[in-house]
Amino acid sequence: MLFTGRRVSAREAYECGLVNHVLPAGQLDAAARELAISIANNAQSSVRGAKRIIAELIDGSHAESAETRALYDDAFSSPEFSEGCASLPRKAPAWLLKAASAGADGAGTSSASRYAHTERRPAGRNQLQPKAPT
Repeated sequence: MLFTGRRVSAREAYECGLVNHVLPAGQLDAAARELAISIANNAQSSVRGAKRIIAELIDGSHAESAETRALYDDAFSSPEFSEGCASLPRKAPAWLLKAASAGADGAGTSSASRYAHTERRPAGRNQLQPKAPT
């Protein structure tokens, strides 16, 4: 496809693994919101690190640089990582619960903590589930 520039249908893109989900247009906003909430519920330091690594991959500067190695090391040695691992039996890390309870009124909190408080997903549902193309 890269060499030919041939357009592909949503179904074909899904089957080839180019896209993770194919949804009817009427479900797109709800799915996007659910994905945004899922991302917002992650540790901010992890999201920042992932965004920087993606940027390096896009601009071609990712060659296991010292900075990239430091991002990995920071991610796996951060308090959020330790707390996240410890929270697996509880199903929610303390930093997320703390942010949610501190932001009960929504004042002075990030959108992530407001969503964490108001939009709790069912246990065991950590990401959007793939949907078959329609």
